[in-house]
Amino acid sequence: MLWDRLTELGWPDYTPPHCPSALAREARRAFTGFLTEVAADPPFSAGDVPDLDPEYVLDEEFGLAIAIDFAEHGDERLIGAASRYSNWERQVDAIQVKPSPPREVPLVTEPQQVLEKEIDLRVAKVLVGRRITIVGGRRSTPIVERICQCFGPEVAQIRWLEAEPNKSPNLDGLENVRPETDVVICITGAIGHPESDTVARRSRRGGLEPVLVERRSEIETALRARYGKGGPTR
Repeated sequence: MLWDRLTELGWPDYTPPHCPSALAREARRAFTGFLTEVAADPPFSAGDVPDLDPEYVLDEEFGLAIAIDFAEHGDERLIGAASRYSNWERQVDAIQVKPSPPREVPLVTEPQQVLEKEIDLRVAKVLVGRRITIVGGRRSTPIVERICQCFGPEVAQIRWLEAEPNKSPNLDGLENVRPETDVVICITGAIGHPESDTVARRSRRGGLEPVLVERRSEIETALRARYGKGGPTR
């Protein structure tokens, strides 16, 4: 599109009329630098452009550019796309992309709208370099993997102080927790009230307020509620 128009003008030898040669030379150098930043390398062929469902109906060329942009940023950097519902074939909250990645791209249709991925990125920022201690119940590999998938910590950052039925957990690992280095999650429904109180007391002694959940399935939601607040990450 842009390149076709430049070719029609005779780029890069084209010189605007009534323009001093020195100014034209500087403009050509600056614009060439701009093109090297935005040009796709290698360029997309028709077979590389993914299909979008629903289709973008406002403008065919815009729709093509959007599909290419989705494909070029098909990793975790792509959080969502700002657009009106009316620009698409039908109203949806996320655009499906085939082939993936990305599998889908959420739509931002309202000012200051916050997407779940943005909240997860805020949580991830808090968890960087912190040790996550989960107290209560038996260690669940799927839960640990889900925390890592959503918020980015390594498995090695997560320790689980297990509590067997009718047996108090060993809470010595909570003696030296600090808000700068630790996050403590207590599954209150998996340990007794005295043990829950001990978790809270030892955490607060180090200046850290524990995250309390009734069931381990609530951990992700609780982390988002505690650490997902803040300004936009875009």
